[in-house]
Amino acid sequence: ALRARKRVRFRYHGIHRGHPTDRDVAPYGLLFQGGRWYLIGHDALRDDLRVFRLDRFETLEVNKKSPKKPDYDVPPDFDLEAYRNRRPWELGGEDEPPLEARLLFIFPVSLWAERNAFGRLVEERGDGSSLRSFEVRQVEPFLRWILTLGGDAEIVGPPELRREHAAPAHEAKERQGTAMERRRWWTHGPAS
Repeated sequence: ALRARKRVRFRYHGIHRGHPTDRDVAPYGLLFQGGRWYLIGHDALRDDLRVFRLDRFETLEVNKKSPKKPDYDVPPDFDLEAYRNRRPWELGGEDEPPLEARLLFIFPVSLWAERNAFGRLVEERGDGSSLRSFEVRQVEPFLRWILTLGGDAEIVGPPELRREHAAPAHEAKERQGTAMERRRWWTHGPAS
């Protein structure tokens, strides 16, 4: 469909909606990023450019009318590279405004966040920590990324994001504690 420039229809499970929606899209490009495939194209339903995660498709049907004739032209100003540089949490979910997340980065991780241009600086603090703001379109990859920081970044807001982060962070901490106990047992034997 992409090479032949044929429209596609599919049922899509968006990240913010509780129910799927039927979409009619002119595909402009495919992007593999953060371990996932994304379709970028013009959505007739929204009359705008949208990003769709392929693993959220329930059905897919290519327009079979006039198979030898393209259905659309890709605009000359469309640039797939502009999407390639986004973080996984910045892709998709464009039907609703992004969630503004605020993270407090502890020094020296605050320097790393600045150097890598993570988020937008809101405030630098006297202890070297920094408060940064993020536009989050996909919560799950954002929370996974925060977990990789090992407690050197704390969600300041919004409160619902703090709550969503609490459960996976607690589970990760418990798993780490269990793994350390096993290592201690194998090294020193059972505790007396």
